[in-house]
Amino acid sequence: MAEPDSILDGSGARIAAGLIALACAGLILFINWHVLFPPPKKNADDDAKLNPEFVACRDARLATVEKMKQEGVLTAEQFTQFSARAVDTCAGQFPPGG
Repeated sequence: MAEPDSILDGSGARIAAGLIALACAGLILFINWHVLFPPPKKNADDDAKLNPEFVACRDARLATVEKMKQEGVLTAEQFTQFSARAVDTCAGQFPPGG
């Protein structure tokens, strides 16, 4: 005796499965949109848009840190840390804007 066709074998079930697959693909695309299409990066060195006090402070502090590196006072790792701290300090005192 032949088995009756299941409701899962019908065209309605296939359409529902296709719609679910499209919804899952859309959800994955929505969640990972920033990874697939990252926003354009801002140019941090565009001094025209930055606060002039911040630029002056940043340049002075980075020059001091660079001088310390050239004199051999700082290692490469310390230079990276001190440079980041110098920029953060100036950003705290004078918000860069832009």
